[in-house]
Amino acid sequence: MDALFIVEEWRFILELLCAEFIFVTPSAPRRPKFALRVIAGTAVCMGVALLYWFVQGAQFASYGLLQFAHISWYIFMTGCSLACIIFCYRISFGWLLFCGIAGYSLQHVEYVGVNEIFALGLCPQILGNIPAYIAVIVCTYAVLCLCAALIFRPKLKALGDIPFAKKPVALCFYSLLLAMLIASAFMAQLLFYNGGGKPVHNPNYVAGIADIFNCVFVLIIMYASLNVRERDRRNDIINQMLIASAESYRIKKETIDIINSKCHDLKHQIGALRTLSPEEQQSRIGEIEKRIMFYDLSVDTGNEVINTIISEKMLYCTENNIRLYVSGNGNKLDFMDPIDLFTLLGNALDNAVESVMRFDSGDRRVINFAMEEQGDIMLIRTDNYYEGEISFVNGLPRTSKGDNYYHGFGLSSIRKIAEKYDGGISIGTDGGIFTLQIVLPVPAAEDRLNAEE
Repeated sequence: MDALFIVEEWRFILELLCAEFIFVTPSAPRRPKFALRVIAGTAVCMGVALLYWFVQGAQFASYGLLQFAHISWYIFMTGCSLACIIFCYRISFGWLLFCGIAGYSLQHVEYVGVNEIFALGLCPQILGNIPAYIAVIVCTYAVLCLCAALIFRPKLKALGDIPFAKKPVALCFYSLLLAMLIASAFMAQLLFYNGGGKPVHNPNYVAGIADIFNCVFVLIIMYASLNVRERDRRNDIINQMLIASAESYRIKKETIDIINSKCHDLKHQIGALRTLSPEEQQSRIGEIEKRIMFYDLSVDTGNEVINTIISEKMLYCTENNIRLYVSGNGNKLDFMDPIDLFTLLGNALDNAVESVMRFDSGDRRVINFAMEEQGDIMLIRTDNYYEGEISFVNGLPRTSKGDNYYHGFGLSSIRKIAEKYDGGISIGTDGGIFTLQIVLPVPAAEDRLNAEE
């Protein structure tokens, strides 16, 4: 086991991990003690990589079995790198496959260009100068990784979730694609050696260039898949906006109908007052004032956006025999974009209203909405009764409605907006009460001022 062997084996696994980290880091959540996990996972992979010395020195019955062993080893090492990614990040299997395919393609481009075409073909003497060889590897791979990061990371960060397959058939297909990518790389490598071994006396540069082309083509496919995912996400958002707009129109129309109905009643009641005696007029005026006060649902939470949302929901709840209790102050939420805040609280209250509307009994048609400031954290909480069983998928309740896709969007939208502001949500279902709690860190006053400027 000489120095060049160690460099080559460590070089493969370290380059592969670097490439995979490029594709996973934009938005994948890290596990606790992330730095220690990265160090430990990388160290284990480097230790395992040196075991290739036993595979290389083993005696095989046939040449085909020898090549199969080598291909299987690097498939195994790629699996080890993906296990390291899982050890460091919370990531779905579909996204993991994306990182594996794109990462291996990126690493192999550098390997073919530097190790095969340059070191084994054009400049074999550099293999005798390990420091210079390592310097070439580091410099070329740094440039390649920088280019990949500039191209892929903005797209991955914008998507923010699984950019790849979810269905079992698709997952199996892309798992097979990763294995075939590794196998085809070995076949191209054999063609590059042109039937010989090391040192390469008659390298087949066409095979090396074709190998690079294949890997670049796979990277193009990966990037195209992100574009398709982004297009689908955009269409999803447009569809949700259309549905939400229709729902908002329905609620506003009902609100206007309520107001028109009350105004119509008041007009007749005022006309009737003229025919009554002064004593009866005073009595009727008192009744009218009580009704007007009942529909005077203006609130002051310290935030105009929240005031608008609460006033609209209160009027709707009052007409539908729902008691909506509001407490707390929302003036610290002015750091949020008004549209995000409107969507966040609107979805939370809409879910609560829809849940209690299923009850005929008025004592369960109750919603509690509270805002509480705890240091640099803002807590927003809704509590409401619910009926039936609730199951969870990816940390969110599975909807009980027929339209699973749309109605699952509300809580998912709430979670994404909360995470956009470095917050999160928690959901409880104890004692027949559904509790949604939104946690939002509040920026310092000077940071909020700078953001507004």
